[in-house]
Formats: sequence, C-alpha cells, structure tokens
Amino acid sequence: MAENLKIVFTDLDGTLLRADKSASVEDIETLRMLGERGVIRVAATGRSVYAARAALKNDFPLII
Repeated sequence: MAENLKIVFTDLDGTLLRADKSASVEDIETLRMLGERGVIRVAATGRSVYAARAALKNDFPLII
C-alpha cells in the first residue's frame, strides 16, 4: 500500500509538533524519505500560513 502513496497530510500542533514546538527526528526523517519517493507532504492546520511558516525551519520537509 505504501508504494501507492501520492500525498500525505498531517496536522501540526500536537501531532507533528510536540508541546515544545519541535518535531521528532523520526518524523523529520520519514517526511524526507517520503519526499525522496515523490510523495507530496502537506500540513493541514488551523494556523495561518504566516504562523505555520514561522513555526517551522526553512528546510522542514513539508509544504504549507
């Protein structure tokens, strides 16, 4: 099934980002691996685009 993935959506706060606003190494590596396989990674969040971008580093492997 995983080989058929085309896009993955994730929430930010409390899902991808922990209470201290960091993401786990495992989650970051998984997002990078998905990108290498051509899977689009998207944040579905209640934050504004500005607030979401401010919460993530520029090289974070996710589209906002």
